[in-house]
Amino acid sequence: MAVLRQQALATSANDSYAWIVARMKPQIVDFIHDKPINQRKMIDIVNFIRNNPEEFPEWHNSDMAKLFSPPKFVNKKENKGYWF
Repeated sequence: MAVLRQQALATSANDSYAWIVARMKPQIVDFIHDKPINQRKMIDIVNFIRNNPEEFPEWHNSDMAKLFSPPKFVNKKENKGYWF
């Protein structure tokens, strides 16, 4: 968040941060006016960050990023039991 705030205040933010800031500002204004947050737009912002790890290394090295990459279950024939 600190980097995002710095980029939002910078006069020469890079294109990726400018893209995020342009989409976040209306969300913040709506929230201040007691309007609901647009979930679809927030998902688009998060996916943009997730799909650009070189642009957002702070997020990709955070605990929050780990929540978006849960361990994958692998079903093996030798395991006993049924999954429905």
